[in-house]
Amino acid sequence: MGMFQAQTLATLGRIFAAAADLSILSPAELRQCQCDFFHQFILAGTWRFLRRWQWQRAQAVYQLLNLPEVVALGRSRRWQGLRWLLGTWLWLLQQVSS
Repeated sequence: MGMFQAQTLATLGRIFAAAADLSILSPAELRQCQCDFFHQFILAGTWRFLRRWQWQRAQAVYQLLNLPEVVALGRSRRWQGLRWLLGTWLWLLQQVSS
């Protein structure tokens, strides 16, 4: 569970940069894959903490979506529904606990 942090995203970013050097995918395709992967990774971490009733840790993982390198990739259409659902859930939990 400790892997859901900014340092891991930086490592994943280097892996995607190395993949770009291989030129297997077009830059646009690779960027979309990276966007989808980062969103999936962050939302999975958020969900794992929510399942364990660890609201603050879930919120911290969800906030990784606001890192400049993630924002620069844009929003993932594939994961936008789950992002909205988890974001709303976290917002509601924050309102209840305040």
